[in-house]
Amino acid sequence: TFAAQTHAAQVVGGDYYDFIPFENERLGIVLGDVSGKGVPAALQMARLMSDFRYISQVDPEPANVLVQINNTLCERSYRGMFTTAVFCMLDMKNRKLCIANGGHLSVLLKSKNSIAEIGSASGTPLGILPNMQYSQEEYSLESGDEILIFTDGVTEPKNKQLEEFGTDRLKSMFANHTGSPEEFLQDLEKAIKQFIGDAPQFDDLTSLTFKTL
Repeated sequence: TFAAQTHAAQVVGGDYYDFIPFENERLGIVLGDVSGKGVPAALQMARLMSDFRYISQVDPEPANVLVQINNTLCERSYRGMFTTAVFCMLDMKNRKLCIANGGHLSVLLKSKNSIAEIGSASGTPLGILPNMQYSQEEYSLESGDEILIFTDGVTEPKNKQLEEFGTDRLKSMFANHTGSPEEFLQDLEKAIKQFIGDAPQFDDLTSLTFKTL
């Protein structure tokens, strides 16, 4: 079961996620964050989504996808914009998850109530330095394991005292949650809203979670 949500800080934003189906019960999952906000970020994001779809059809290995996307972005170098991104290949038949990370936050893996940070960044954000090499890591998933991929809009919201919501709070919520992925994202959104009170939402907020059956 999968659930995902995004809330833009402005009318449109630069966070993005996508599911790209492949043969043999494999699913590409991409989540990222374009620098900047508003219309320029949203335009760049729309192009990126089609880049990911196109490039991954040619060679779906996550590390190779990031290498290609990075070079494409460096050639375009649109007003100095860059993006952080996680590209995952989920093999649903064999319960394997392969992750490549370009300058993005680590992914959270919950298994039997312990939380691990996996798939940490193996290179700079995409669109800064051409010919960067990215690496990938493969994980075996057990039945009931849950994965959470998110942008910094989830961990960085601040309350009136200027405290951040933070990774520790997110981890403990994720660890203690017993409902569906969909319910977790609803609870997370509520928790962040309660935490910031009437401070304004400053950044786009995007999270994606799924549970292995």
